[in-house]
Amino acid sequence: MADFRTSAAFTALEKDILEFTEQLTDTPVRVPEELYQRLAAELSKEQLVELAAAIALENFSARFNHAFAIELDEK
Repeated sequence: MADFRTSAAFTALEKDILEFTEQLTDTPVRVPEELYQRLAAELSKEQLVELAAAIALENFSARFNHAFAIELDEK
């Protein structure tokens, strides 16, 4: 995943979504306006909200689990 920007395995939209994910996961959060506009051109407002919510939920879960040393079962 580290090379998603140059990988041929992802579409332009998928690359933007992965970049958005990185930006929302970073501290502090900084989503460039250009990136947001590219996503808004491809996704509905509802889809953008759902995407941001899913990313935020995963970040919350990962940080919470890390704080309490909770390890997930990998079955």
